[in-house]
Amino acid sequence: GKNFLAKTGPHKVKVIFFSKTGERASPFVRQISRNYWAYASFAFVLWREEESSIWWNTFEVESAPAIVFLKDPGVKPVVYYGSFNNSRLSEVMEQNKLQELPQLRSVTSMELGCDARGYSRAGSDTTIWYCVILAGRLSPELNKMREVSISAWILI
Repeated sequence: GKNFLAKTGPHKVKVIFFSKTGERASPFVRQISRNYWAYASFAFVLWREEESSIWWNTFEVESAPAIVFLKDPGVKPVVYYGSFNNSRLSEVMEQNKLQELPQLRSVTSMELGCDARGYSRAGSDTTIWYCVILAGRLSPELNKMREVSISAWILI
């Protein structure tokens, strides 16, 4: 567990599967990990009773089977218990694939209208465009700020 946390990038959600038997990932879990590789890093941990206090103190995991989602430092881990089928795991991954404050990267930039490949919501024929990211806690004030369209004229 410690090696996994140290090696994964800070911009991804960490997903830890706890198992009592130590079995390998099922085919649908491997497919989910391929589908969500840009959002999350995955690890499997064998649950041992002698280590249960470590897992409780670290991630608040009581028993296996369980799946833990670690989003951001300081944010309480999200824990799901029990076995999962393909559709339930897909649903849970979709709900937890983003961090609390998602990092701007190529996966999320298109949704925001800022694309590293040079396209914007203004259109591909726009010569100069600026990308402004507005971040904050959800509130009516933030929503008003997001609605404001910014135009800039550059005089040479």
